Amino acid sequence: MTDVEERSYDVRRRGWWIWLAPLLAYVALLAWAFASPIGAGPDDDYHLISTWCADGGSSHCLPGSKDSTRTVPSAVTEIACFAQNPDRSAACQEAVWPRLDGETVETSRGNFVGEYPPVFYAVMRVFVTDDV
Repeated sequence: MTDVEERSYDVRRRGWWIWLAPLLAYVALLAWAFASPIGAGPDDDYHLISTWCADGGSSHCLPGSKDSTRTVPSAVTEIACFAQNPDRSAACQEAVWPRLDGETVETSRGNFVGEYPPVFYAVMRVFVTDDV
């Protein structure tokens, strides 16, 4: 084996993991998605409300009494009912789901004054339906 062939072989042998990295990243993100249900994070209400109200919002996101508030179904604000509470399971969300057409609340928990770039919320807005 010549010196050039040997160096070429070393590069191929050492670089095999570069092809494996995207696959492992995908598997890790997929596992994270299943391990983190909606409402698992302490700020999920903020991000859900921001998504619901992005790009003009929906019929369920109405202007609030100030520029920094919106009126949304209480179900959206209470979706993180088990976040930071290890003694409570995600089953608490079952009491929240049916209330979409019920009570509304005014909240300042959302990206209403441009705290974050709006691109993420605008993209996620495509997946918003009338079903919380």
